Amino acid sequence: MAEAQAPQDAPFNSVVIEALVVMKIVKHGSSTFPTVATGATVGLDRNGVLEITNSFPFPTVDVSNSDSHQNNDASAQASAAPRQKSNIVYQSDMIKHLKEVNVDANNVGWYTSATMSNFVNLSFIENQYHYQKDNEKTVALVHDVSRSSQGSLSLRAFKLSASFMAAYKEGKFTTESLQKSKLSFKDILQEFPVTVHNTHLLTTFLHQIPQAPQADALEHPTSVGELRDDPSRQPLYPSVDNLDLSIDPFLEKTCDLLLESIDAHYNEVNNYHLQKSKLSFKDILQEFPVTVHNTHLLTTFLHQIPQAPQADALEHPTSVGELRDDPSRQPLYPSVDNLDLSIDPFLEKTCDLLLEGIDAHYNEVNNYQFYQRQLGREQAKISQWQAKRKAENAQRVVAKQAPLAEDEWQRLFKLPQEPSRLEGMLNAKQVEQYSKQVDGFTANITTKMFARLFKLPQEPSRLEGMLNAKQVEQYSKQVDGFTANITTKMFAVRENLIPKRA
Repeated sequence: MAEAQAPQDAPFNSVVIEALVVMKIVKHGSSTFPTVATGATVGLDRNGVLEITNSFPFPTVDVSNSDSHQNNDASAQASAAPRQKSNIVYQSDMIKHLKEVNVDANNVGWYTSATMSNFVNLSFIENQYHYQKDNEKTVALVHDVSRSSQGSLSLRAFKLSASFMAAYKEGKFTTESLQKSKLSFKDILQEFPVTVHNTHLLTTFLHQIPQAPQADALEHPTSVGELRDDPSRQPLYPSVDNLDLSIDPFLEKTCDLLLESIDAHYNEVNNYHLQKSKLSFKDILQEFPVTVHNTHLLTTFLHQIPQAPQADALEHPTSVGELRDDPSRQPLYPSVDNLDLSIDPFLEKTCDLLLEGIDAHYNEVNNYQFYQRQLGREQAKISQWQAKRKAENAQRVVAKQAPLAEDEWQRLFKLPQEPSRLEGMLNAKQVEQYSKQVDGFTANITTKMFARLFKLPQEPSRLEGMLNAKQVEQYSKQVDGFTANITTKMFAVRENLIPKRA
């Protein structure tokens, strides 16, 4: 969240959000998904840092879910909620009540939820302009619900740039005005780094959350029936022993074998002349896919193994003391869903939205080209009329008659009005957001795609060297797999996603 850099001409440098505000925004966005959730934020500006200390949602309008058109109307109404008159009065009353209980009551902007970073639209611009025209120190918080569901909180802060504010106030987005002001789609929004702040009380509470019980302290059941008959026993959960990092000797031995194979390979290279050959060590073996087949009896048995209880079936404790006094309760475990790498559907959906944004951009381009063709036809008619009028005036001068006015074309011809370029700029900005999102996904899941190819001589005596090279490749893949698992486990332990073993 804090990767963005603050603009140099901004009235503040960064945005600090209280953890309570983050939880309120996340809960509001999740409860209204897929409808847009909006609300107001309050706080204060101190030493170049905009602190957001509280928030409250805007009232929602109940719309029946039976009609898709009504759902679209609900989303449109929710998007326009920050600038509605009723919500403006509601916001003023809420700030007045907050001031009465000595809570920060300075309006510092608003927040909205988004899906797949699809938030750059005219409604978003109008909402932020509504706040920023009265107070320069206001921001729009954007919470991406779909991105956050993948295990990474997505909360970004934006404000309109000064150049775009001036252009939007003037209301002219023609080609001439854009070229004069040198305004592009990259100059619409300014992003600020976001930091989440926890209070000391919350930090203390997080340190007091009980850890997972030790393995030697658990009394394991002797059978599946015993586990089913005694609900107080600990249910079967995925073991965290797979995250044990004590595989260094195995990795060390593999590296030794790798070095030995490399030495043998170079000995073969030194003993024989290198000649060009189309056969390489990768052409020795062919690998085929392997599928494991289970019998119907084994499949039935696997389906009868008891699963972990559902979240809604658990009776959560009301306090930490109650959890400590009642050992039969389910302890709190960190979720390992954050380590899930199945983001292909998310990436696929982002690419679909990217293509839709590109189509919308080309539609705007076609509309502008249609305007240019109409303008060209009208200008050609005007030129013909002016040439005809000049020739007629020349004849009238020869006949010693008064010339006719040559500016009557303004009354006879009407030039088409240039369409606003604002919609095209917003489409370009949205395409840029999708592109950055796709770039971030591919950077996280891309691994080495190419390896150095060994050109070995085509001689019967080179078989030993080719086999050594193939063995080196196998060892390299094995080391790569080990290091990938160790890196994942070290990251999980370091980030406290999995409790450390005693």
